[in-house]
Amino acid sequence: MRLARFYRRSTGTARLGRPTDAPCGRRWRLRGGLGAVLAAAALALQWALAGLVPALAATPLNVFVGYMDTHSAASSSKQPKPWPYTDPTSYVGSPCPSYPTSTTCWDAAALRLDNPGSVDVTGVHVVVAIGSKTYNLWGASMTVKAGGTLVLTETGAQNSTNFDGSDFSPNSYNGGNTASCVNSGAVPDVRVTVGTTTTSYLDSGQVLNGAGVDSGHCVNGTFVSGRIDESHPWAQIGVAASNTPSAPQSLAAVAGDASVNLSWRAPASDGGSAVTGYNVYRGTTPGGEGTSPVATNVSTTTFTDAGRVNGTTYYYTVSAVNAVGVSARSNEASATPQTTQPTAPGAPTGLSATAGNASVALAWTAPASNGGSALTGYAVYRGSTPGGESPTPIATNVTGTRFTDTGEVNGTAYYYKVAATNAVGTSPQSNEASATPRATAPSAPGGLIASAGDRTVALSWQMPTSDGGSGITGYNVYRGTSAGAEGSAPIASNVAITTFTDSGLVDGTTYFYRVAAVNAVGASALSGEASATPQAAATVPSAPQSLAAVGSNTTVALTWSRPASDGGSAVTGYSVYRGTSAGAEAATPIAANVAGTSFTDTGLVNGTTYFYRVAAVNAVGTSTPSIEASARPQATLPTAPTGLVASGGNTTVGLAWSAPASDGGSAVTGYAVYRGTSAGGEAATPVAANVAATSFTDTGLVNGTTYFYRVAAVNGVGTSAPSTEVSATPQAPVAAGYVGRIGSLTASTARTTSTVTVGPAGVQAGHTVVVSVLLSTTSLTAAVSVKDTVGNAYVVGRDGNDGSAGDRVVTAVAVGVRAMPAGATVTVTYGSAAETHLAVDELAGVTSVDGSAFATGTGATFSSGSATTTAPNDVLFGVAGLESSGTAPAWATGWTALPRLSLSTDHLATAYRVASTSGPYAASGSGGGQWMATLVALRTS
Repeated sequence: MRLARFYRRSTGTARLGRPTDAPCGRRWRLRGGLGAVLAAAALALQWALAGLVPALAATPLNVFVGYMDTHSAASSSKQPKPWPYTDPTSYVGSPCPSYPTSTTCWDAAALRLDNPGSVDVTGVHVVVAIGSKTYNLWGASMTVKAGGTLVLTETGAQNSTNFDGSDFSPNSYNGGNTASCVNSGAVPDVRVTVGTTTTSYLDSGQVLNGAGVDSGHCVNGTFVSGRIDESHPWAQIGVAASNTPSAPQSLAAVAGDASVNLSWRAPASDGGSAVTGYNVYRGTTPGGEGTSPVATNVSTTTFTDAGRVNGTTYYYTVSAVNAVGVSARSNEASATPQTTQPTAPGAPTGLSATAGNASVALAWTAPASNGGSALTGYAVYRGSTPGGESPTPIATNVTGTRFTDTGEVNGTAYYYKVAATNAVGTSPQSNEASATPRATAPSAPGGLIASAGDRTVALSWQMPTSDGGSGITGYNVYRGTSAGAEGSAPIASNVAITTFTDSGLVDGTTYFYRVAAVNAVGASALSGEASATPQAAATVPSAPQSLAAVGSNTTVALTWSRPASDGGSAVTGYSVYRGTSAGAEAATPIAANVAGTSFTDTGLVNGTTYFYRVAAVNAVGTSTPSIEASARPQATLPTAPTGLVASGGNTTVGLAWSAPASDGGSAVTGYAVYRGTSAGGEAATPVAANVAATSFTDTGLVNGTTYFYRVAAVNGVGTSAPSTEVSATPQAPVAAGYVGRIGSLTASTARTTSTVTVGPAGVQAGHTVVVSVLLSTTSLTAAVSVKDTVGNAYVVGRDGNDGSAGDRVVTAVAVGVRAMPAGATVTVTYGSAAETHLAVDELAGVTSVDGSAFATGTGATFSSGSATTTAPNDVLFGVAGLESSGTAPAWATGWTALPRLSLSTDHLATAYRVASTSGPYAASGSGGGQWMATLVALRTS
């Protein structure tokens, strides 16, 4: 027999992987008739592989490998045993519920972890690597119970693909065809992690993968077609490591004369290696026992520390020792040696016994003396005759002065005595007390529920939590018509089940109920109260009332009142029915689930009469329809024109407006314009009728006089209501030129918008607004836009920059503006700029932009370059952006400078002049440093 060797590898950290692959599970195979010869040959091969030498391990677990396959026989001696499928906590995967007599158990490898220790091993993670396949199926934090077993198998159904270790090339299952039967060389590696330590065990015997071949079809290296049992019993590949013991338990110290007597209990676990002795440590302060024991290799669980000083308190701990090492320390105990020694305590006094249902409650008083040693508890003794208490207590270490003895037989007398215990011993017993447990009335029923019906109330409840020791024989039902007034006489007795229907009641009256349980002793306390109000069965509602219909342009508006009765069920909506002749409403509503008591029917044909009925709906159904109402949609007057604006000119006022929101179902044929000279004083006769467009210029007016206007729309039905009122004041032409600065700002923080507020003088209608912007460290391509609060349109007259330095000068113009009152705003939006200079100016007499020029450079002078005007008397507007350390910009002769804006070393300089003739002009001056200069020519004729 070949001797397999196993190896162990340990690391300090767990290797917690995910599955990298999973081999295909072995499928059902044909069973041939080779009989016992093949089976015997396979058995010999399997046991030849079982000469396994387990490796030492770093884990506290014994590790086994096995294989489960009973397809060829009802059971097999080679099956792994034990197979703990009956306890779900002892396996992870798919158990074989009919083990060991099933031929349908799956075909899969299996692992087994045994815990020989006395404490649970937690945080266990198992990974199996076979060749290129990695099985990581069972979770990263399993528990192996103390003294228990955990079996790991495939986690899916029979023949699943997740753990079939023998399916490896060149012997993977191939439907029964010939395999090579050559050992694949894939040695399974079982890696067990506990906490942060991983130990690797090599399954050199290849139990998990069928000796490296398809052993269900391979015998002595030869492929056979018959199905062979390839089960393999458990083979141990890892032995649990020993550890130090756990700490000794329950250390107690009893003072003597110049001595202290110690006692303790053995550790809960010896760590897998027998305890060889105990070390005793002593100190004279709490926690001060030190590291050197006062006694070593103590072979029992008691020790007397002699030669102590009476009156001095000594503190002790104990540790257990095995072949691995020394355990943690026990609890600390202390005692003070005295010449006079403690004794057992005095007897407890005042013992009393109170009978209950199958129980007796005891109470007593602590002894007058604890004997000089603190009480550690009480022992309770019981008998069935006076003085016949057993010498063995029924309870020990009772910590208080009360105890309830449960599980007794009702009607039997029980006799009790109690003794106190301390570290020295047990006291004399107390006085005797007796009681006879008896059944009591049940506890009250719970969960009473009342459900109303038509002249009925259905009750249900839960059984009492206790029958008092005597079976429930029935229930009593109590009723009243006000809360708490159920009365003492039940309306029903001996109700056998936990439901009851109270009938013959008055609908609309609220009834209140309680229930009591009854046993042979008597009736329980009453349950909680429940109430319900019977109601007659609901019906459909009555018909809606007062239906009315009003026609309008392609619509009919319906209104109605709620039904007189909802039938006892709330109305959930209304259905609307329509027809085109009286009484001929369609059976299908044109609208359902209408929530209110009104509805507008739209999209109708003007001039056609429509007939309507309405029905109400509740949970029961639909009411009869309402009375019929009819209406004929007709075109109506248009709505009023909107958005009327007025702009004064020289003896003229220009009006513009928007068409009405609705033409009333008849096309608008024109507009009537009404004028007055005071607010609301427009004449009844229009100054213009049948205006075809949505604009009109009123001429021949008196300059300086304010005129007020309204406009109405006209269709085939008539004239609409008038629009809102506007006004304007005609003015004589103003000489072209500069009017004044509207506002300005500078900003030294990055921003993307800047806003200037119009000053007290406002801006006159028809004038021109020029916006000048200097942006520092900004985008050279991002769009720049200007808007104001009255809706004027601005165009960029010129946009220039200094190239790579990232500075930019932009000039925007709005010609013939709408009046801008004080407080209006002008907002410029642009790409983010580190610094902003913004100036807004007002000019008069401008009709359009005539041309522009721009240039940039460095030096003591600046010039925009030439722009050629096309008409005399243009207003020329110059803008210069300069960066100069010490020289303020100055404009050339003929230019009138406007207030300069400065921030740090940057300057925004603006100026204007009026040209005398057409021709070339440039905006120029002096300043120094880097500069950008713009000229915008504004035409005045």
